[in-house]
Amino acid sequence: MHLFTKRGKLCLCWTVTVLVLYFWGAHYLTQKSNVDNQIKTVFIEDSQPKEKSTTLTIMPHIIHQMWSFYDIPRTALPWVTSWRKKHPSWKYCFWNSKDVEQLIAKRWPWLLALYKSYPDESFRLNIAKYIILYNFGGIFPDLDIECRKPMDLFIPQSSCFLSQEPTVHRVLLYHWYTTSGMSSSALMGCRPGHPFFKFVIEKLTDTAYILNSDESTGSIMLHKRYLKYMSEQRHSHKGLITLANPDTFQPSFNSGYASLFTHSCQTNSHLNSSQLCQELSRHHFINLHPPPGAFTDRKWERTSQGARYIPEGFLTTNIQTLDNVITGAEIIARMNQIQKETDRP
Repeated sequence: MHLFTKRGKLCLCWTVTVLVLYFWGAHYLTQKSNVDNQIKTVFIEDSQPKEKSTTLTIMPHIIHQMWSFYDIPRTALPWVTSWRKKHPSWKYCFWNSKDVEQLIAKRWPWLLALYKSYPDESFRLNIAKYIILYNFGGIFPDLDIECRKPMDLFIPQSSCFLSQEPTVHRVLLYHWYTTSGMSSSALMGCRPGHPFFKFVIEKLTDTAYILNSDESTGSIMLHKRYLKYMSEQRHSHKGLITLANPDTFQPSFNSGYASLFTHSCQTNSHLNSSQLCQELSRHHFINLHPPPGAFTDRKWERTSQGARYIPEGFLTTNIQTLDNVITGAEIIARMNQIQKETDRP
């Protein structure tokens, strides 16, 4: 009787193990099939963007993010997860440097040599955003941006939007005193094929010689292109862009520059009496809690600028271990497969 009970327990354990493996395998295959279908319907069938000349199209519900590799800094994981939690029905796509190079070689071959020639990832990351948004649409936040509210609630006035640098940065860091604000490449969203990003991409060669990433491919260059583009579009409602309020997406400034901001406010008589400096001084140059209306908040970690900033021994998490992540490699592989099927006689 004791032996029978022992055998029975072994059989029961074996049966449970087989069932678990069966259902896990079925779930894995179903998930893989679903991801493949998502890639085909969302990324491939509409991956030849056409500039719309009539009515504005809707920005697709896709979140793009990028890092040099699929192993991202562990510190960025809560912020990455925040986007997925707030947008459970959106597609989430993660790109690495190799994926983007393959996409450029396939769609923008004339740009590949320039893309590779930049001195570090901070230059290339900005270009990757413009190309991915132009080809596929969606929104593209840096890894150090935390999502606080679903983007479904953000109704832009057009099919394309840009975030802004914090006002503190615009005035005290970049010394940009105009009232037109200052665009930021840290968070952008657009429909595929929008003429603005085509304009930005085609003008990249004009600033390729500049060794500062903000001026060459980043926020300073982007805002100059925005001003130029909007001046040419002023008589047309087609292809317009919404420049979001700074507090909507980047209410917090980079506290690493607090001493610089303090010095600027104390030594510049014009700035010293400004409302901005008085407000900063009142709060001892410390960030306040983001306002209720903020959709996101930037943490100002250097996780947005490539793997060379990860110290040795830094903890990382492989993005592919998360559920329902579509990688850039999968998209490129599917594109190549469809191309082969199309070319087949």
